[in-house]
Amino acid sequence: MGRLHLLYVKYYVRYDIHRYKKNSYSLPSLRTVELEDIDFDRERKELIDRLTAVSEFDGWMRYTPLHGWVSQVTFKRNIYVHVQYHLYQFGVW
Repeated sequence: MGRLHLLYVKYYVRYDIHRYKKNSYSLPSLRTVELEDIDFDRERKELIDRLTAVSEFDGWMRYTPLHGWVSQVTFKRNIYVHVQYHLYQFGVW
């Protein structure tokens, strides 16, 4: 399933967040709409720290639970586009 998603993102959506369906289905365990008392400062810092770790990754390949082994370029691009999509989704981008 993950490989098909990667092909979809790379060749159909072509990493253009505007071509990805807004508010697409997500797993129930990933939905945050019911969460209360979110510490946005802590969440923002954690996001920045994780994006910094992604930018500093310099390995040739990276294993991801969804897509399996992917190149450094694909890994970084997927992360950045994924975050960009959510920022756009919530009106931040």
